[in-house]
Amino acid sequence: MGRNRGLRGLIQAVNPEISVDHCIIHGYSLGSKSLPGNLKLVFEDVLKIVNFIKSMDVNLRIFRELCKEMGEQYQVLLYHTDVRWLSRGKVVRRVIELRMALQEFLKQEESPFATKFTDMEWLARLCYLADIFAELNSDNLQLQGQNTTVIDAHHTVTAFLGKLRLWIRRLEKGMIAQFPTLDQFVEKNSYDTGSLLQTINKEMSDHLKGLETSLQHYFPKSDLKTASLQWIIHPFSVPDEAIHDDDFPAKEEWITM
Repeated sequence: MGRNRGLRGLIQAVNPEISVDHCIIHGYSLGSKSLPGNLKLVFEDVLKIVNFIKSMDVNLRIFRELCKEMGEQYQVLLYHTDVRWLSRGKVVRRVIELRMALQEFLKQEESPFATKFTDMEWLARLCYLADIFAELNSDNLQLQGQNTTVIDAHHTVTAFLGKLRLWIRRLEKGMIAQFPTLDQFVEKNSYDTGSLLQTINKEMSDHLKGLETSLQHYFPKSDLKTASLQWIIHPFSVPDEAIHDDDFPAKEEWITM
């Protein structure tokens, strides 16, 4: 893919106007990877809790039996690995689903992590991570598939950037309905809603702004690229001015059509 002697360089030497896109799925994953401050610490705590239980067979067996006794839907936790881009969301979601069993198990083991599941701010951050990772995973899956085109992929990225801006504006108004797990958690702990949201709202807003900046770094012209391809997507409703290049060979045929 080198710009001089690679495929990109050889093709653009013949036609400089050809656009070259690197793997959009990889760029999207890299752009959504970072976590700031307390959110990163919460995720690290989750990994430590999972590793503490799964690293020893005796812990694994005891935890499995405890989950069965408590009537939990699942009896095992999931591992996280950086090379599996969807694993963060699945790990966090499973921890939330098994949080009662985790609290009981860690309490029996006299682990300091047991107090995490009584910390409202820690749990609220965990719920937010579950929601935002779910959104990132959903869009990541939309970028995959045999029939997904580069146009579809840029649409997905552009739409997510638009949602990020909307969520930032909503957080400024104190709205969290866009994050259902967090919204449900706050509703159940409504006695402390004001101070809880005041503490984590800025953290969530900073994270969303960081996500937007990071994704724009990897996809700096995604909005422009999506707009420039509208004549392909909606050929019967886009004016001929949408194609700025009058030397485009098929422009006359497109106008006639």
